[in-house]
Amino acid sequence: MDGKYSELFGIYHVTKILFQKTIERIGKENFDYDTLLGFLEHNNSSVLEGTRRILLLHYPEKLSRNMLYEFRDLSGDYDVQTMALGVLEERKVQEDGLRKRADNVVALFTC
Repeated sequence: MDGKYSELFGIYHVTKILFQKTIERIGKENFDYDTLLGFLEHNNSSVLEGTRRILLLHYPEKLSRNMLYEFRDLSGDYDVQTMALGVLEERKVQEDGLRKRADNVVALFTC
């Protein structure tokens, strides 16, 4: 890794950590879901990755399936990819459970 790349990589991580710590310090209540969605339109990759992480940590239930796929597939942050995949898998388990219960209810009424 050459010096410039190493330096930029370090700056990226410091910026990402500072952004995350700032949101944590100010508090989730001051950054609502819509405000965080606005941050996703920002071109700065550290803001983008930090925002994805905060959304996954604090608002996983509000994220659409398409957004979760985007986070999983397009994120450069392994933790964000892993969290998005985890939310997707958790939703699948919940949906499968609901389908199974619905099938059982239908079976009860058709007997």
